[in-house]
Amino acid sequence: MIYISIKLGNYYILNCIVEQSHLAINIKSGTLPVLSTPYMIAYMENASLNCILNKIDLDKTTVGIYISAHHISPTPINSRIKIISTISDIDKNIISFDIEAFDEYQKIGYAKHKRCIIDTKEFKNKYKNKEVK
Repeated sequence: MIYISIKLGNYYILNCIVEQSHLAINIKSGTLPVLSTPYMIAYMENASLNCILNKIDLDKTTVGIYISAHHISPTPINSRIKIISTISDIDKNIISFDIEAFDEYQKIGYAKHKRCIIDTKEFKNKYKNKEVK
């Protein structure tokens, strides 16, 4: 399985604004009104997904299979953040990313992330067997 249009160095930039619902205090991952680590990671995964989504067949998608993230600086509500996800390795259907996150002042986080290109229909069949009836 080779995806010619997915190349080392391809990148995607995601720009967001920190909302009330993204704060650590509101999702119970912390006690302060700053961007939560789970939301920072979600933004990182979203940037990585968007980096390759339009470069794969329509019957395929990607799922996150690994992330190692560091959240190194707090970011308050209404701040603008930028996530840059760059393809760092391609191993068959496993795509690796180096990710950096910035607010208007400095780097706020970084991560290593891997996504697996999968067949959408096959994956749906796997989880349909687990659905509660």
